[in-house]
Amino acid sequence: MFTNSRSPYHLGLALVMALSGVGAAAPAIAQTDSLAVEEVVVTARKRAENLQDTPIAITAIGGEALQERGAVDLTSIETLAPNVHFSASQPTSGLSGATAVFIRGIGQRDFTINIDPAVGIYFDGVYVGRSIGALMDLVEIERVEVLRGPQNTLFGRNTIGGAISVVTKSPSATFGGSVRGGLGEDGYNEISGSVNLPLSDRVRASVSAFHRHQDGFVKALQYTDVDLGEDNVKGARVKVAFDISSNVTLELAGDLARTRNTPGPVVPTVLNTLQPVGTVGTGPFNTFFNNNLALSGDAACRTTAGHATNARCFGPVWLPGSRYASNAVFTNRLGQKVDPKNQLDTNGVSATLTADTPIGQIKSISAYRDFDAVTFNDLDFTPFLLFANNHPEYSQNQFSQELQLVGSTENKRFDYVLGLYYFEEEGLEQIDNQIITAFNAITNPGALAQDISRNIDNTSKAAYGQLTFHVTDAVTLTGGLRYTDSSKSFRIKNILPTGATDGPYRGVKKVDKLTPMVTLGWQAAERSYLFASYSEGFRDGGFAARFLGVLPAILPSYDPEFVEAFEIGSKNVLFDGRLRLNIAAFSTKYKDLQVDATVPPSLQTSQQSTILNLAQADMKGVEVEFDGRITEWLKLDGSVGYLDAEIQEILGGRVATGSYGITTANPLPYAPKWTGNLGVTLSSDLGQSGRVSTRLDWSYADTQWSTIEANAETKLKSRSHLNASVRFIPTNGRWEAALQVRNLTNDTYYNQKTNIQALNSTFGAIGRPRTILGTITYRFGGE
Repeated sequence: MFTNSRSPYHLGLALVMALSGVGAAAPAIAQTDSLAVEEVVVTARKRAENLQDTPIAITAIGGEALQERGAVDLTSIETLAPNVHFSASQPTSGLSGATAVFIRGIGQRDFTINIDPAVGIYFDGVYVGRSIGALMDLVEIERVEVLRGPQNTLFGRNTIGGAISVVTKSPSATFGGSVRGGLGEDGYNEISGSVNLPLSDRVRASVSAFHRHQDGFVKALQYTDVDLGEDNVKGARVKVAFDISSNVTLELAGDLARTRNTPGPVVPTVLNTLQPVGTVGTGPFNTFFNNNLALSGDAACRTTAGHATNARCFGPVWLPGSRYASNAVFTNRLGQKVDPKNQLDTNGVSATLTADTPIGQIKSISAYRDFDAVTFNDLDFTPFLLFANNHPEYSQNQFSQELQLVGSTENKRFDYVLGLYYFEEEGLEQIDNQIITAFNAITNPGALAQDISRNIDNTSKAAYGQLTFHVTDAVTLTGGLRYTDSSKSFRIKNILPTGATDGPYRGVKKVDKLTPMVTLGWQAAERSYLFASYSEGFRDGGFAARFLGVLPAILPSYDPEFVEAFEIGSKNVLFDGRLRLNIAAFSTKYKDLQVDATVPPSLQTSQQSTILNLAQADMKGVEVEFDGRITEWLKLDGSVGYLDAEIQEILGGRVATGSYGITTANPLPYAPKWTGNLGVTLSSDLGQSGRVSTRLDWSYADTQWSTIEANAETKLKSRSHLNASVRFIPTNGRWEAALQVRNLTNDTYYNQKTNIQALNSTFGAIGRPRTILGTITYRFGGE
């Protein structure tokens, strides 16, 4: 790999080194130019630092910039940072709040409660333990920081791909706030508001609330008034800050969100490509149905032609004429047709105590979060009851406590971060699977084939430290180490169609691990900073959760996966401060990959897991980010990401053959070779009337796959996405009006695709077509 000296990876390395020479040769110029890019402050290393002096590849986006781009939740990050995939509406769950997040080709796509993320999401410093409940709405946001590459030392386990840190605004001592309303296509409406309340000289509060609704855009053809992909969410956040003394502050915060949506915009792309296997009622669900005359009622269903034309059969005949349509029928526990409404409730409270002391700033973050979800999903996408997958209860609660000490020695030669961390969580995933089987298909149609409960009870403890030595005024050496001790308990139980109980069966898995990092930084010139780093990280192992038959008494498990990452970077401010140009090149060794894949029947055992530590892989890539002020009226910003991700070895050759087998030629999921985005802002001064700001946002993702399996049906074609907006801001700045167009070119695209071998079918979460909307914002109070 990378034998070509002109590969993008090697060119990126050369560019990093070349820019160090440019920066070193550039004269020091005072930043007096009104066109100079703004300084960006981040807290990626637990202290406030200039983005340009932080030796981590970071994309930092402020709250106002997010609003300019029309971002409403974290999925927008995908179009703003290089080598990032962030999508919702996980197809198998049907829940719009189930996220799949990947950075540099490392992430997690499964929503089950026993699967840990590989990209950590943090909300005001609080780790969100599950993929459900991690889709934050961007209301009253100070900034979002996207940290690429493993962040295990300061952020902890399950951040081997990176971390996304959402920082909300703290209460202000000045009264003020804003109100925003909007209307648009497909019933779009939104209203939000926030207010800062100085309650006394030492107490201040902030309150924000929002509601957003947009109709679904995928027609449920078997219903008269159901459209899938609805967006309907409301929430609120309260913060109260107390100045206990001149150097001690306590901030209390609470947030909640309530989502009531139709199931996600999941549509079939392929139905029943499996050839008939005879006339007996055995085999996968689709074959069983089509070959059993008591079910399909027509011998034509035993032929490929029948699948395509006969509505009594399961097959392509049920593919809708439009990509934005589905013949899915949603059912309750009894197999009865219902109008589906998915629910997701999230809640959180936290207390952050900060004290400035002679040895540094001491911070305590205590937090509790929980979510409770109900989902409906039909995975055969026909009026027949072949495979319905519902979650009558999906809940989790977590508690975390972190203590930090951040400071510097008196002579400023050493900076240090010390911390202790504790995390515990409990969760329940209740699944009602109605699957066509020999037992329930004829004798008791609609009976549950599986009534499964999955429970987790996990804890994690950690101690960490990071020390930066200022070797000279221009050179720093940083070393860090984290010790993690985690324990995971998993329990699964199934009530069989006969009424008998299978299980419960339990498994416990423990791991303790040291994860180091070391970074060398060099301020080559006043506005040119170079760094090189090495870091390690791991993601917890766990237990298999999906079984079609009888549960194994000894639960199959999988081990943690590990990364070793090398990175060099260059951060520069050029052309009299008008251009910020940051570049990073990285090489990652990805070991013991937790592969979520279908195991060929010939290799299955009674204790076979659908998740295996299957492979070793290498990732190499380059990321370029820029932000430039060309003139008073023209601004450009964007990024380019290149990623070469290859499987190097299949461990033990365990799954090297079979139509759905894994070989070194298979693609890694959500690892497009090229990603990029470009933003263009044009400002027009209207004199005393105010100004008009026009913005275009273009993003691109190369061809990629949703799964690691060698299945062309889960391939996602390369796509471009274009958004546009026009804002009018009067001179007094009290209010503004905006017109937005999302998906301006009305592209059809899929965020994810999934294949189910038992139905030999493929389905995907399709993106929303073009939407036009308008908003008005009014600001009050302030200085």
